[in-house]
Order: sequence, then C-alpha cells, then structure tokens
Amino acid sequence: QDQLGRLEEELERARQFVPSIHRVSPEEALARVPALRSDYVAGAFVEPGCREIDVNELHQGFLRNARKRGGRIVINASVDAIERHKGRWILQTSQGLFAAPILVNAAGAWADRIAGLAGVAPIGLVPKRRTAFHVAAPDGVSIAAWPLVNDVGEEFYFKPDAGRIFVSPADATPV
Repeated sequence: QDQLGRLEEELERARQFVPSIHRVSPEEALARVPALRSDYVAGAFVEPGCREIDVNELHQGFLRNARKRGGRIVINASVDAIERHKGRWILQTSQGLFAAPILVNAAGAWADRIAGLAGVAPIGLVPKRRTAFHVAAPDGVSIAAWPLVNDVGEEFYFKPDAGRIFVSPADATPV
C-alpha cells in the first residue's frame, strides 16, 4: 500500500517508452508468481513483450565474431597508460603495448579511469558491488514463465534463471 503512488509514477513513466505496459491486479500478480506474499502485493504492472537476453551467449557471440575477423582477445591486462601518437592510440598494459586507430572504452563502471588515462573528462561513473544469489524453486512449482519481479522501491528483485531463482536485495555498494 505504501508504494502505490510510486508504482503509478513508474507506470506512467514506463508508458512513455513502452505503450503495451499495463497494470495487473494483485490477484493476477499472485497467480503469475505464487511465491509473492499476498499481504505485500498491492499493485503491479507487466510489459507483455519483454524478453530476456542471454548475456553470456551474447558476449560469447561477440568474442567468436571478433576472433573470426582476426581480432585478438587479451584478458587480465591492466591499462597503465594511454597516449595518442600519429593518428593511433598507444596503450601500455601489463600484457605489453597495443596500438590502434580507434580506441573503444568498454571498461564499464571503471570507464572514467580509462577515460582519464586517455585525456578524456570523466562523466561520474562509480563502480558498485551488488549482492546476488540463486535459490531452488519451490518443490512442484514451475517457475519457467515467471517474469522478472522488481519491488517498485527497488528493495529486491528476482527472476527465473536456469531452473533456479536468481535473487538480489538490489543493493549497490561503491567499491
């Protein structure tokens, strides 16, 4: 009950980008995900066209394609220095020197550090650690059709994952 106002705000914001998103009753939410507590669910919304990306398979596909096209994958190489010289980026790393005409900063939450080495202003990214774990599905309960469930106050989320339930308290601790 205490989060219904926020739920409505989030629903209206989401509808700007995803017109198919719609409210479902607490009863429908409980029918879709019986693990929810009836005394906790006061409202919900669903995006029926939502699908999940297998992130590992996506990454593996990128890596396969890069190798097929002659790319070299270097892992566990810390970047110590970056400079621009004669139209090329020169990277000094723990695995040696690398040079290329184009530099892609794919350091994720650590991209500000790499940007700084390249002389580019940071944008305020902060690496954060999250807690996540898997639990077994309840005996006799099929979770395959469960959607991602996210508390509107972002206090937790969970979803089916490889026959188990992936759970997080949605924490984000700066590291």
